[in-house]
Amino acid sequence: MISTRNDWREERAVLLAIACALIGLCSGGVLAADEGPHICGKTTGQLLKACRLEARDDYRVGTAICLNLSDGRVAKACMRATRKARSEALAECRDVREARDEVCAELGPGPYDPVIDPANFVSEITNPYAPFRPGTWWEYRKQGEEGLERIRVEVLKKRREILGVGVTTIRDRVWLDGVLIEDTIDWLAEDRAGNVWYFGEISKNFERGLLASLDGSWEAGKDGAKRASGSRWHRR
Repeated sequence: MISTRNDWREERAVLLAIACALIGLCSGGVLAADEGPHICGKTTGQLLKACRLEARDDYRVGTAICLNLSDGRVAKACMRATRKARSEALAECRDVREARDEVCAELGPGPYDPVIDPANFVSEITNPYAPFRPGTWWEYRKQGEEGLERIRVEVLKKRREILGVGVTTIRDRVWLDGVLIEDTIDWLAEDRAGNVWYFGEISKNFERGLLASLDGSWEAGKDGAKRASGSRWHRR
């Protein structure tokens, strides 16, 4: 199925932001809105600071690289690109903070630490808002300033277990003018109530066709990521 929808990356960014909002830094059960300190808000504040520090750190490293270029014109172009990258990174920090604020409003101020019972999950995702049946795929195209962007999302037949839960594997790849720039594997599962849980991802980022980083990769239960931390699509 081919679609002209161009908002997949925006939707996915919000999904990742929500997942990040639920990562570590706290433990215990979810408290009611009128109980305990506002841990969720404090977590949001700490992660916002970390995001901004990372953006500024990358800017300083980029500046050092640009200063070391002997060609003046190339150095100026390098600095323009570095400043643009910093602006985009700080803007993303703000967007992620807003997404986390929405999560806090939904979940309440207490720590997020759900108990995951593998017996409470089903083998396939049938939620109408997230119809991730093995073998299905979607393709999105967007003409942007940098060129034609194509995104292909596939639900793979391959499954694995995370925290004892069998998860569905989703692969989404992004090309810019025919060159692969991102190749991501996402893991999701549906519980018996029809909620879809996000269990993590492996995100491969490419530059000029070569693997550049695994930034954004995480897995529930590892390095402070909350059990099945992430987004849930609710039946309403």
